[in-house]
Amino acid sequence: GVVDNYVQVLLKALKTVGSHLLVVVGGKITPQGRQRLQSVCDELLVRQNRGFDAWCYKAALNHVGWEKLAQYERTLFD
Repeated sequence: GVVDNYVQVLLKALKTVGSHLLVVVGGKITPQGRQRLQSVCDELLVRQNRGFDAWCYKAALNHVGWEKLAQYERTLFD
């Protein structure tokens, strides 16, 4: 649940090359961690840590929606 400084630095850099930054957290997050992520992303989605890690990708796709995804030239998952 802790968000280290390097995570903020990485997300700030990603934000410069994209039009929308959605961060998906699988599990618990501290209030300070939530605040740190929200300061650098457009949206924050927190989900239970169930299933495989790749399930976060599915949660992101479902959250954004297929119609909106079709408007993007490319989608990056990391």
